[in-house]
Amino acid sequence: MDYTSFQTFSEVTAKQKGNPSTRWHRPGADANDADGHMAFQRLGREFFRPWIKPSFQVGRDATFFMMGSCFARGLESALSHQGLCVKSLSKKFDEFTAAGGTTPLGATNRYNTGSILNEFRWALDPASPFPEQAIIDLNDGTAVDPHMNPVLALVDRQGTSVRRAIFQEVASELANVDVVILTLGLLEVWVDRKLGLVMNSVPPVSLLRQDPDRFAFGRLRYADNLQNMREIHALLQQFGKPGHRVVVTVSPVPLAATFANEDVVSANTYSKSVLRAVATDFAEDHENVDYFPSYEMVMNSSFDTSWIEDKRHPQGKLGGHIMRTFVKNYVEGVDAGKVDIAQQYVV
Repeated sequence: MDYTSFQTFSEVTAKQKGNPSTRWHRPGADANDADGHMAFQRLGREFFRPWIKPSFQVGRDATFFMMGSCFARGLESALSHQGLCVKSLSKKFDEFTAAGGTTPLGATNRYNTGSILNEFRWALDPASPFPEQAIIDLNDGTAVDPHMNPVLALVDRQGTSVRRAIFQEVASELANVDVVILTLGLLEVWVDRKLGLVMNSVPPVSLLRQDPDRFAFGRLRYADNLQNMREIHALLQQFGKPGHRVVVTVSPVPLAATFANEDVVSANTYSKSVLRAVATDFAEDHENVDYFPSYEMVMNSSFDTSWIEDKRHPQGKLGGHIMRTFVKNYVEGVDAGKVDIAQQYVV
């Protein structure tokens, strides 16, 4: 093992100066101290307060792009309502109708590192355009783009291509923004064997029945996910705006169901553990990348007051706390106390 990146005692203690949250517990400390900084004083409260040391801050004139699970949509809403420029927030999706309880912009959610990497390639690299054959015709005359989040009703191939073109136009802004925010959600994936592409979501049952041997299920392992993140970083370095920054976070929302042959709770623990490890290693390997602990903020807040009835999605008030924490740490010139979300927060 190469130990050259390890730090001496002097280096470690120098970096810890100013960090009040290095201890879990100290005998005699008051567990009820609401302003305490030790872990046992902060865990289980209505809102968990992490200690964060951002490596950068941007002003009100900065531009943002979010890609990932619903945390990205929540942050888009919070920042745009403060007058900040969010390039991933497109009004063009408003013309479509989404399934119950979701918004049309939810079609832009991307849940695994493979599907996020696909979109970065198609948006940034002229040598890797979106393959039209990735849109698949169904026997009933409709078509499916399995690289979009399936919240919109299926339409014919022309209509499906229009939606894809809108997203491609939006995603092209990745080349022009100051801050890219990536939210990692899942590692269970379905693969299109014919095209060799990881898909964003489970193919419709009608498609699986129509061509049952074309698609396969699996889980992206640690090395797969880290390599995908490294390739995303390389694309941004080559095609992105000079001086851009990246923030990576992990969604706490668990699997709705698992295709792995195990308890969904065990499958979810594996999924989140891998992605959480990838997020930190990715951030530590690149000077322009920060990890933001939205996962910890949800998982370590009070269980009874943090989750809605399905125990999958955090309550809106916790979402507001997360958004305010992000703005307080990363955006100058915005009153974090006024930041909130416009709708129920879904990570």
